[in-house]
Amino acid sequence: MTTRETDFNKIVEKTQKRTPIGAAAHDEVALSPAQQLGSLGGAARARSLTAERRTEIAQKAAAKRWER
Repeated sequence: MTTRETDFNKIVEKTQKRTPIGAAAHDEVALSPAQQLGSLGGAARARSLTAERRTEIAQKAAAKRWER
């Protein structure tokens, strides 16, 4: 695994360690059920994407930002 993939996996793991529904951490705001489900879907999508596909998505997003 490359360093880039390792960093990406760490980010995905961090998003999965969210506060459970109905419980608030000391320094975090409790997430609504919709936000928790949304973060799970995003993490699952991130795991399923190949490095090549993530690169394509990032390049397309950068091109759109530079159009403005």
